Amino acid sequence: MKKKPVKYSGISDEVDYSIPDYKTIISISSKDQLNITLSKCGLGMLSNLGTAFAEAAKQTSECFQEDEAPFVVKNRLGLTVSVVYSDMFCPLGCEATENRVELQNGESVNMDYRRTTTHSDQFSAMTSLVAKDYYIQPTPAGHTSASMIPLIKVGRGMYSVMHKVSGVTRFLVCQIYSVQGSKHIKIRSPFQASYRSTGGGGGGGGLLPYPSSFSLHCT
Repeated sequence: MKKKPVKYSGISDEVDYSIPDYKTIISISSKDQLNITLSKCGLGMLSNLGTAFAEAAKQTSECFQEDEAPFVVKNRLGLTVSVVYSDMFCPLGCEATENRVELQNGESVNMDYRRTTTHSDQFSAMTSLVAKDYYIQPTPAGHTSASMIPLIKVGRGMYSVMHKVSGVTRFLVCQIYSVQGSKHIKIRSPFQASYRSTGGGGGGGGLLPYPSSFSLHCT
């Protein structure tokens, strides 16, 4: 049995993600009959592995049967947002004009890789992710356009827009995160209000049940 500490990378980059080194590995081989004596700790570890595999086998595969688009853009800004996307993307299930889709507040759009003429070009487009080729550019209603936002890495960034009437500069946040292999892109306000309650029930009314907490933070 060999043990080796797991090395964690501080880079949160899904594109260049590397599988961490092994922590524990057991190798057993013999040409003849082999009698193995395991310690209590070893038996417990094998029992836990068997239980984990058994539970995994019992789970249904419904979540794997439903295909999800590689990219999902969500509008949570509170305003209608016009989203311009690069030529590498193709929206699914919605009408688009000149690489532009309109998203009302709360709406989402699924985007796939645009199919190319050959399989080699398609594979190259999916593997060679370049910031200048994979981006969106949101424009909130009544405001100027934000800068181009690359979608090749997870994370979040703040982008400025200007109100066309008042000339006031405002900001929006584009948050990119991964869900079961798909990238979700959420366009939202820098301010978030979160409400947590440990009491039962809820719903309706404007009063906060006790005990509860309410926080407002800027991200």
